[in-house]
Amino acid sequence: PGFELLAVRLFFEKHLPELGVDLVSLDLAVSWRPFAEGLGLRFGVWDVNDGAALMSTSGCERIDLAVISYVLYHYMSNEHCAGWLAEHICS
Repeated sequence: PGFELLAVRLFFEKHLPELGVDLVSLDLAVSWRPFAEGLGLRFGVWDVNDGAALMSTSGCERIDLAVISYVLYHYMSNEHCAGWLAEHICS
């Protein structure tokens, strides 16, 4: 986990170096923490079914860019997750 965020960091460093990025890897499995932190990322334990906890778990006041990869297809392809995700995108 976190390789997508590493790519985001490299993109911003190259193309938009004036913007600071705060990258947080969120996953249900705490065992991913050392790998994410080894890449220089913050890590938070989060269950995708708890959309209300997204902001507090990320430690961010707002999210301007979210990278959702493997988790979208395998864990979030249900009405519950689609509902809270749509609510966050539209608010």
